[in-house]
Amino acid sequence: MRAQDAGLQFSSTLINVDVIPLFPLSVLLVPGLVLPLHIFEPRYRQMVSDLMTLPGEKREFGLISLRRDGDVSRDGIAAMVRTGTAARIDEITELGDGRSNISAVGTRRFRILELFPSDTYFKARVEWLEEDITTESSGLAGATMKSFHQYTRVLSANGLPHIDAPDGLPDDPNLISYIVASSALFDSREKQELLDIDTTDERLEKSRELLDRERRIISTIPSLPASDLADSEVCPN
Repeated sequence: MRAQDAGLQFSSTLINVDVIPLFPLSVLLVPGLVLPLHIFEPRYRQMVSDLMTLPGEKREFGLISLRRDGDVSRDGIAAMVRTGTAARIDEITELGDGRSNISAVGTRRFRILELFPSDTYFKARVEWLEEDITTESSGLAGATMKSFHQYTRVLSANGLPHIDAPDGLPDDPNLISYIVASSALFDSREKQELLDIDTTDERLEKSRELLDRERRIISTIPSLPASDLADSEVCPN
């Protein structure tokens, strides 16, 4: 199935394009974070085996989320969201029966252009998405981290799960935008929307907007995180 068949635009003039293995999974990975994975399905055992024949920096696969009720075998590329994160295998522990545990670190975002079905694992032609820093990025990152710390204090004060940004967070607006998007208790749809955003500044602004919204709602109705409230049905009685 080609990207244009699923309503996506594909241009053969793009130069920042590669073909990578694809791992559809109901987990959102962002650049800079580490994800442990247990590899047991035969197709992904083969994927890992193939990747381990490459030099370390080339051992990348694309982690892509599925749409709600999406079925890759039935819907192909239409079952997947468009934007994902490449994961590089940093460590592997082989379990002796073909299964393995791997540690993969998110490296860079991509957008699917074309899907190549096969008898084993999927491969996709992807466009690597550039990251940008502007003169306003540092100020926005600082304001977003301030909102994040206020948000975590409200969580703790109301007996909700306490979360913290990783220790030693670099002064990198891109990384801060991803760490906040991953750490906060936003619902999966909102986290994916943050990953989809093209610019760092827009992602930081949207993250701060969501943090402030959740903080206000939790302060008013402390029994549920705002993301749970947004997903709940409202009874008119």
